[in-house]
Amino acid sequence: MVLRLAGRCRDLPAQVPDFLDRKIFRTLIHIGWLRYAASETSIRLTEEGKRVLLSQGFDYPQDKQSLGNGIALQRRVQSAAVLLMAQCAGADVFLEEVPQPGAGMGYLPAQVLRGGRQSNLLGSCGMTGFLYTYQTVFVPYVLRGGLYPSAEQRVFTTRYLTGGRNPAVIYTGRDGYEELLSDLFRITVPEGPKHTASDYQESMRYFDCPVFLIPVSEAGVRQLRILCVPSYRERAAKSILRGEYRPAGNVWCDALYNPAGEPLVIGFDFDLKRVGAAIRSSPEKRVHIAVLEGQEKALLRYLRGRRAVLHPYPVEDIERMLGLSPALNSGWKEPYRNAEGRYLDFAFI
Repeated sequence: MVLRLAGRCRDLPAQVPDFLDRKIFRTLIHIGWLRYAASETSIRLTEEGKRVLLSQGFDYPQDKQSLGNGIALQRRVQSAAVLLMAQCAGADVFLEEVPQPGAGMGYLPAQVLRGGRQSNLLGSCGMTGFLYTYQTVFVPYVLRGGLYPSAEQRVFTTRYLTGGRNPAVIYTGRDGYEELLSDLFRITVPEGPKHTASDYQESMRYFDCPVFLIPVSEAGVRQLRILCVPSYRERAAKSILRGEYRPAGNVWCDALYNPAGEPLVIGFDFDLKRVGAAIRSSPEKRVHIAVLEGQEKALLRYLRGRRAVLHPYPVEDIERMLGLSPALNSGWKEPYRNAEGRYLDFAFI
């Protein structure tokens, strides 16, 4: 699996994310099948690693010339980190085309679309790919510049790319919620007649679909798995309130939290647009927001001065509530080494 991912992405992050087993990378570098790029910002296949993949029937085109340590390499590494998150969340990351409805969870990288029959479909759009579930297609963006939200939305809502699923945007690229939120408010675009891109706040407001903040970390992978569960908000609200559950009668809120009629918002998805709309829709009442432990500090910063109460829940409790296994879908296995020191197990390919 690791070698195939290296072949697929061409450059994997040298700073291996915390949701992966770093020991496997060290082993494959020691064997001589992976290596650090000269820039030391990425990990690549060696010639021997390419031969091992080819011997197992996997042939991935590689760069004729290695990318230098510039923007193109940085974007490739960031896109690879998003793909790795999708894989650990349970997605098939080796899709070559948009999956049929009901095909299960899969991730189609933007680079694959750009290299295939629909090479002109994405144009200059900035998404890293498309994560497909039964009901939703998630469209991830790494926060690194500006967007043309009208053009982006026109592309990611096409029937060809959604396959009839509902779109939802993901903002990602940093390993913590606070850092991600800082980027959301910090990154700006130049003003003037020659600069027509929008910043990420403005784009978030423009999009007609939800926008979720998800960090590149184990917490982000677990958050993403929760979002992939059908009706996760309704199921979580019913489980939290038990016999006290009452529908909110409000599209922004998920239930009534108490007899006083104060609304409950299931905020595990870190959808700031919906949280803000829920608060505005209940000006005379406090809004109760259920979040995952680790999200509350960043969300408190966003909600400063508003009538909101946060209720953090351990992620393992929410996973159990939604029927998710605590084990991430790693697909990663360190190769078996015999007494002579030879590596015999090819399951990690």
